[in-house]
Amino acid sequence: MKNGLISGLLACALAWPVAAVGATGGDEISQTGQPHSWDVQGAPFENPGFHGARWGMTMDEVKAVVAASWPDALATARLQFDDAARTTALAITVPVLAPGPGPAQISYVFGAGSKRLVAVHQTWTIPGNPGDVQRAALLRNATALAGELAGYQWPGFATTRGRVTAPGELILFAGRDFHGGGVEIRVGGVPLDVELPGAVRKVEHRAAPEGPAHLRKSLVASIEHPDIYSIPPGAF
Repeated sequence: MKNGLISGLLACALAWPVAAVGATGGDEISQTGQPHSWDVQGAPFENPGFHGARWGMTMDEVKAVVAASWPDALATARLQFDDAARTTALAITVPVLAPGPGPAQISYVFGAGSKRLVAVHQTWTIPGNPGDVQRAALLRNATALAGELAGYQWPGFATTRGRVTAPGELILFAGRDFHGGGVEIRVGGVPLDVELPGAVRKVEHRAAPEGPAHLRKSLVASIEHPDIYSIPPGAF
C-alpha cells in the first residue's frame, strides 16, 4: 500500500511517473517490449542525476551544465510551474539524445521547499499519427533502455515491469535504488498484448491509439521523500 500511495502522489502531484513496486493480481500486465536478454552489470544501479546535473543543484548550476552540454538550448528554455506541487521545471529541447528518435525534451524539476534539483524527465515524441514502423522503432528504443536497467542490482521487491497504465501506455521498467531514488521507462501510443487479470490470465491484443507516440525516461532523487507541497496535518 505504501508504495502505491507514493507512486500515486508522484504521478498526480508532480508528474513523476515512478510506478508502485511490484504488480498485484488485479493489474493488467504486458510482455510487449520487454527485453529478453541483457548484460549483467554486477553492480547496484546508481542514480546521481542526469548528464552532469546532480541532485541538489540550484537552477543556475543546472543552467551552467546545460550550457556546457547544449550551448543553444537555453535560448528556447521554458519555465513550467506546478501549482499543486509548487515545483518549478526548466524545460529544454535538444536536437539529438540517445536512444532517440529525433529531438528530445528534457525537464529539470526543482523542489517546492529546497528549490533544488529533485527530478529529470527525458521525453521523445513522434507527433501526428505515426505509422506502425515508427511506433515499432520507438518501442525498440524503449526496450533497449529497459534492458540497460534490468542488468543492475536492485533491492528486493524494488522493481516492476510490464504494467499497463492506460490505452497504449506501458511502464516497461520502474525501480527504486538502494538510496531511495527512482527510475522509470514509459512508452505511450503503441500496440500492446495485454494479459488480463483473473484466475486464468487471457491475452488481448490492443491496437495503438490514434495520435502521437512517446518514450519517457524519468529519474527521481527520492521516492519516499519527494520535495513537493503537502497540506500540513490539522489544516482542516
